[in-house]
Amino acid sequence: MRTSSLAWFVTAFMGVQSFLYYTVLTWLPQILETYGYSSIAAGWMLASMQGALFPMTFLIPILAGKMKDQRFLSVATGVCFLISSVGLLIGFWLPLWVLLMGVACGSAFGLAMMFFPLRTKEAHQAAKLSGMAQSLGYLLAASGPVLFGFIHELSGGWRTPMMLLVILSIVICFFGFKAGSGFVEGEK
Repeated sequence: MRTSSLAWFVTAFMGVQSFLYYTVLTWLPQILETYGYSSIAAGWMLASMQGALFPMTFLIPILAGKMKDQRFLSVATGVCFLISSVGLLIGFWLPLWVLLMGVACGSAFGLAMMFFPLRTKEAHQAAKLSGMAQSLGYLLAASGPVLFGFIHELSGGWRTPMMLLVILSIVICFFGFKAGSGFVEGEK
């Protein structure tokens, strides 16, 4: 697995989608409060994001499993991240961008989980790819909320850390496109 570029793209996709999700999950209420939302309203907005996320974790795997490759779904998911991140950065129509962020997070998670069986030919390969991608991916994800908060403290506002989300939205498009087709070649 370690020598397969496709396995690394799947791992990177897993890590970036988890980084984005856990960062938004952690900081969205505080960001919304700077736009004038009360803590209760910000909490409800976070709940609505989770509500939009939930059905996508079921729908995307079904759709992905019926497709020959998942490059379109991966890039579309990245574009949803990008639009919602820019919307949150600009700060208007916030409920729409929060819901779209939920759609993006749910879609990305569903795709990440489907890449394991779809990018491999045998069960033992899927298990190895899953172990690699989830171990390294969640390690990267764990740094997300901390790094985002650190950048917020250094910059004194949300604009600079939000730009990190915008950049990662573009990055996930690339990793998703690369992870969206082909098979992992590896040892048995």
